[in-house]
Amino acid sequence: MIMTMLQSDPKSRPKVQQLLSHEFLTNGYTPTSLPISCLTMAPRYDNLEKPPLRKPLIQINDNANEMEVDMPALVQLRANELTVKNNFSALRDMLLQVISSRPVRNQKFGDEMTDPAAQPLVWVSKWVDYSDKYGFGYQLCDDSVGVMFNDTTKLIMLPNGINVHYIDRAGEESYMTMENYPKTMEKKMKLLAYFNRYMRDHLIKAGASVVREADSLSRIPHLHQWCRSTSGVLMVLTNGTVQINFTDHTKIIMCPLMAAITLIDETSFRTFRFASIEKNGCSMVLFDKIRYACDKIAVLQEQANGTTK
Repeated sequence: MIMTMLQSDPKSRPKVQQLLSHEFLTNGYTPTSLPISCLTMAPRYDNLEKPPLRKPLIQINDNANEMEVDMPALVQLRANELTVKNNFSALRDMLLQVISSRPVRNQKFGDEMTDPAAQPLVWVSKWVDYSDKYGFGYQLCDDSVGVMFNDTTKLIMLPNGINVHYIDRAGEESYMTMENYPKTMEKKMKLLAYFNRYMRDHLIKAGASVVREADSLSRIPHLHQWCRSTSGVLMVLTNGTVQINFTDHTKIIMCPLMAAITLIDETSFRTFRFASIEKNGCSMVLFDKIRYACDKIAVLQEQANGTTK
């Protein structure tokens, strides 16, 4: 459509009414609005209930129930790798700037300095490490569940508990459901169900009291990388979020796109912009965690250039 509008000969350019009837504007599904999650992730359209609109004599897709393949795997894989590298670099620069500013150790770092508008859209609310046999399972705050298997393939079950995304080792993404999947996926689907059941029955949801705005177009990020140390577990999501769960049960969630850090402890869920910390200072507890995170992210930057776990 744009090419026709930019033709060198003005007489060859379409009129306004012709543009309004162009297939770019009339074909396919057009949502009435886009969710706030589009600020950090591309929206998804694989499981939408389109507006009730009856059209006679349209072609039926007989293969609608078969697995669908998203964009070319190599393109998606390279895009993800580049995004992760850029996010690591941006986040570490932000943390280094906070550290270099030597913020005042403000012991009254209270709620008046928080910025709820900058709170993360997605975080890991539960996790279980079974990598000695199968892989790493996790649940996000929207109740979606994922497993990163030891062979680096991934399964993500959407919050509805029905639709599943599968990402193979080459980065190719396919869609299926918990009831309809290829025979070759049987073992992994059973493991996904097991991880989901275990976390539901035995683990407490982090940030359960935080109210989130749900939407049907959000593309659920998945786990890109994780590692454990004596201090805790670090998890990296494909939307740029880096989360560290410490052994003392405190957690920090850092987002380079929101330029903010969230601190979760037994009694609170507080989000601070990095600029606010530079200006107003922070507690020694949070400052120590920022320095720890900066060191770990430096290691992640190196791992992003090679093979990640």
